Amino acid sequence: MSYSTVTLTGTVTSPSGDPTRSNLSVLANVERVVDATDNVILAGAVTIRPDNTGAFSVVLPATDDVSLTPTGFQYRLLGPHGIDESFYLPASLGTVDLADLITVAPAPIPAESLTDATVRALIDNPTSGVRASLFGTYVTFERSDTGAPMTGGHITVKVDPATHEITDIVWEA
Repeated sequence: MSYSTVTLTGTVTSPSGDPTRSNLSVLANVERVVDATDNVILAGAVTIRPDNTGAFSVVLPATDDVSLTPTGFQYRLLGPHGIDESFYLPASLGTVDLADLITVAPAPIPAESLTDATVRALIDNPTSGVRASLFGTYVTFERSDTGAPMTGGHITVKVDPATHEITDIVWEA
């Protein structure tokens, strides 16, 4: 018997944003997935091997297919630089890019490697992988009166140490 599938595509990059051939692993949050005739269609990890441009494509069972047991399972993605994300692949997606499902920040840069040149590179290239690895998620801050990007200053994010919630964000020139 047939079942629904989703094609997962994407590109694996290094912290600097360059394509890499580092493998990814995708596994279900259940021991196995079986079809209506009790054939095991998924058990253990599926290894994704990107090509020399970092691109990949893999076909996986849809997580919401009612002919599969269990229905509603979830996938977990493991990869280089601490990638560990979970997601669902409903049949309605058909083909989906991994970047549309999860946001993965590159690996952090050790504090001892930060130099004036590194900081200058962050200011000059706000979309660099270096910036993402330092700040987790890159956000453009805009002036409320003109909508222009705020540049030439720094942002301080204050976090409550007990709850890990952001308590204040301050931009200073």
